[in-house]
Amino acid sequence: AGLARWGILVKSSRQMELLAQIRTLALDKTGTLTEGKFRLLQMSLGGATTTERAMQLAAGVEAVSSHPIAAAFLDFAQSLAVEPPPCTEFELLEGEGVVGTVDGVRVHVGSERLARRVQGEREAEEKRKERAAMPRRMREALERKEAEEAQAEAQAEAEAEPQSQPQPEEAKAKGAEKGDAQGDEKGVPSSPPLTASSSTVAIDEEACGGGDCCATGACGGGGGLQGGALRLDSALPAKWKRDGSTVLWVLLDGEVAAACRLADRVRADSAKAVRALKELGITPVMLTGDHAITARAVCASVGIAECHAGMKPQEKLEQIKLLKADAVVGMIGDGVNDGPALAVADVRVAIDQPALLPFIAEAATHAPRLQPNATPPSPSHAHAHAYAHAHAHAHAPRW
Repeated sequence: AGLARWGILVKSSRQMELLAQIRTLALDKTGTLTEGKFRLLQMSLGGATTTERAMQLAAGVEAVSSHPIAAAFLDFAQSLAVEPPPCTEFELLEGEGVVGTVDGVRVHVGSERLARRVQGEREAEEKRKERAAMPRRMREALERKEAEEAQAEAQAEAEAEPQSQPQPEEAKAKGAEKGDAQGDEKGVPSSPPLTASSSTVAIDEEACGGGDCCATGACGGGGGLQGGALRLDSALPAKWKRDGSTVLWVLLDGEVAAACRLADRVRADSAKAVRALKELGITPVMLTGDHAITARAVCASVGIAECHAGMKPQEKLEQIKLLKADAVVGMIGDGVNDGPALAVADVRVAIDQPALLPFIAEAATHAPRLQPNATPPSPSHAHAHAYAHAHAHAHAPRW
């Protein structure tokens, strides 16, 4: 009865016992540490499209998605008085983004990882067609040359390997888990930059609101590419990530058409909650599918030292298993992309209202001695559900 007055549904008394024993708490980023309300603030365009056309096609795909990010695209399209066309062949790409066909154009909207993969597939297909058109002897000669070069490269690497200093296993694991600011989401060095033929910039100045809208509170507003091509490593998108914004890419028929800057403000009480957890001897760890640079900016703003970025649902699950080897592990998530990881945590907390993070820290403090007559939290702290089993979520996994 006392727990019910606190707005908590516990499916097993064992969960309350484990709550007091937690030493590591894994936290999702979107909707848990942040508000989960994305706004599209800025677009950097390739020269092959306009703001309205890029947004029309991107919004057409996002209109089918149930992820919070989709609302940002639809709101921005509405501000431009753009009506999204119907989307067919829609597909959710787990941990990467979405894809569909709009007005006869194959549209991808998602992470840098997705952009690199799609661009690579397009280039491979063009290469295949080009070779198919070659005379047979020329094609065979080219294939032999490439095979010889690949063999020579592999031999050179094998000969150089004994001379290299082995990296400690712990450092390797941390490097792989936390990502590389100069590489992709998983710590792998970046591939050659993807490019669009030229670039322009579209800024939603009104939505920007004077610079307080990005995850760390440093919007940076304005500015654009100073000539040159739109690339995955262009200065402007890189700055957005450093500022804590989420950067998504729009590809039209396999070509990079736009970079989009989205902001999801860190909750005002997240840093306080993280401090409270540390005072209890609980180590907070962030698990997110967002880019490593963005993730680190958010972690720095709330005081979390351990950050695992660019993670797909299965990778979150594996990380929870690793953490469990050393301590009792809890996980808090809003249900987007977190179901598999929640299922293996010792204590699983799926929150209906993301503002509950400070309340969870308070509950951990008082878990061994909650009294029936204790004063319940404020209404905004209602509806936390600690589940003994994985909670089935309606949201589509994205990150």
